[in-house]
Amino acid sequence: MHEEFFVESVSEVWSPYGIVEKVGYFGNLPRRYKIVQIRTEKHNENVVKPPEFIPLPNQVAKQLVRKLANEFKLDVKSEEESERKYIAVIQAAKEQKEVLVGDPVSWGLIVSNDVIGSFTVNGHLLRLACTNGLVMPEDSRTANVQKSYDLEQLYESLQKTAQVFQSKFEEEVEFLKRLKRYRMNQRFAEVLAQRFPRPIVEGLVDVKIVERARVVQDFARTDLYHAYNQITYNISHRPLKLGTRLEWGSEATRLFMQEAREQENEEQ
Repeated sequence: MHEEFFVESVSEVWSPYGIVEKVGYFGNLPRRYKIVQIRTEKHNENVVKPPEFIPLPNQVAKQLVRKLANEFKLDVKSEEESERKYIAVIQAAKEQKEVLVGDPVSWGLIVSNDVIGSFTVNGHLLRLACTNGLVMPEDSRTANVQKSYDLEQLYESLQKTAQVFQSKFEEEVEFLKRLKRYRMNQRFAEVLAQRFPRPIVEGLVDVKIVERARVVQDFARTDLYHAYNQITYNISHRPLKLGTRLEWGSEATRLFMQEAREQENEEQ
């Protein structure tokens, strides 16, 4: 049997977006909680959160992204939205740097909002030679935007986070250049074969299924930069949802960074 929830205070700041917040306690328990009520035409949900938690409507997140794109002269390349989540990829139209001669990239951002989760920003590079997106940097460096009911404060936090990623553009390009120094090997081919489905490693690692196990038959003798481009090209051009593409791209970035560090350590 569920304990009765006794309401102490109600916030309707986001009520125009179907969100009402109630702070109180269950039964005789001394600890306070917040119940976030989400109401849409198709969906009703009550989510229990700590009392200090601030939900963020997707509509508000989208407004902030459009404002940020306008200020930083970024184009909204793609968006994906559900009742709970919103993801946008915004890209610089003119600011470019060359990884190799004739191989420029532009910087951008991936902004993600979970109505009852986090509002986050990650970096994104777009390889202009073949328009495949490179998710940068690693997941561990994804930045959380400080949420607030004050839209000016909220936008200021988003703006500062975007500025940090913009300032790292040169650093991320240098990482791509560093990948050119190292090469594919059997060990890393097996890592990629185990982590990604065959269509994602196609053209880079030849994988055969033997008794339900993935076995590497062969792999391209190329440097990690071109290998990374092949993986991200395959991810970018598969009929996948935006969120799935970003997850695969982020995982590819993590693995290639790890492999570059391992080969660098072997040189020492």
